[in-house]
Amino acid sequence: MKRLLACLVPALALLAACNSDSSGPEVEKPRTAEASLALRPWNLSDPAYRNAVRNSFAGLPVAAGAPITANEGVQMLAAFAAVDSRMNPGRIPELMDTTRAFQRFRSTDPAIGQVGDSLSYAGLRTALVGAMSYEGGAELEKWVLGARSPAGGLMLAGMIFSSTLPETVPAQMTVLANGRLLLRVNARLMYENPLRLIPLIAHEIAAHQDGQNSRAEEVAGSLLEQMIWYHMLTAQESLAEGGTVLPVTRNLRLSAFLQSGTGSSLGLTAANGSLFPDMEADHPLGATRSFVQFVQTQYPGATAAASPSSVSLTSFLAALGLQCPATEFSEAHLTCLHAELGRISSGQMNGFAYDRRIAVMSALRMAPGQGGGGPVTPR
Repeated sequence: MKRLLACLVPALALLAACNSDSSGPEVEKPRTAEASLALRPWNLSDPAYRNAVRNSFAGLPVAAGAPITANEGVQMLAAFAAVDSRMNPGRIPELMDTTRAFQRFRSTDPAIGQVGDSLSYAGLRTALVGAMSYEGGAELEKWVLGARSPAGGLMLAGMIFSSTLPETVPAQMTVLANGRLLLRVNARLMYENPLRLIPLIAHEIAAHQDGQNSRAEEVAGSLLEQMIWYHMLTAQESLAEGGTVLPVTRNLRLSAFLQSGTGSSLGLTAANGSLFPDMEADHPLGATRSFVQFVQTQYPGATAAASPSSVSLTSFLAALGLQCPATEFSEAHLTCLHAELGRISSGQMNGFAYDRRIAVMSALRMAPGQGGGGPVTPR
């Protein structure tokens, strides 16, 4: 982007000279990428996206179609790995075969709300294999395929689509009566592109391995979710397209993350203004002034107390540039992650170069606004 702007400067100057007299207004020089990002919060340029935020992500269209097969999932992941160097294609067929057991979970419990037969769940396996194959997913793979419950069997009992999750809850890890864990994914996502489920699956399984759910745990898990989706969009921007529930909510959550941080830097605990400046100040999302606050609106039931950390999650984040080893998810851990985000974004390291952020924000239907009136540190 900087090279492109540099090339445009002479052309803009020539155009101004040809079309203006000496008494006309002075042509504004193109903003640098850093200066444009310092003007965050940006506005949502798509009316449908503004409506989705105003409705707190409810009422979005559900994707139609048919479930993919396991072979189609392998082909889909291999094609994506060809454009995203962070995904390791080498073991995709093997992992797809190894994860067949997670399609076999069956429940008649109406509270769990299982829908669809085993053929419907190949998309979930595709997303799980994509998460385990992504850069940093090695510890996640070890836990999924190796962690065992005291009662016997793998700790992760299965993954299903559930009809009983609220409309705005994309997924939830449930503790079963025997102590094992079941990942329930909202049935509204059954026919979505499984690639778009990869960040969600990574978040749910890497963060929630013990039945506890703290605020700091949800922030760290959501951070991993957004960073994976960000990197996926830098590799294949077309994944951001579409107006159904998953791409819209996926994109708007990433928008909140990319708006958070002061100046031009990324961050968790402060921002230049509202993360959704298109909303009224009394709207719950219009009032959010940091990514931490945004996550609280999405997971209001998370507790304030610290919870045990997960090697799957901290190693995943470390591979993506955030070096914050921890024994528990806590405010201190969030402080470290906040500082690390500032480092990698201000230093243009680890793929967070300014031009990529601007390209991704544009793909998310965002456009530069007039700034947020200076840094805001939430109470």
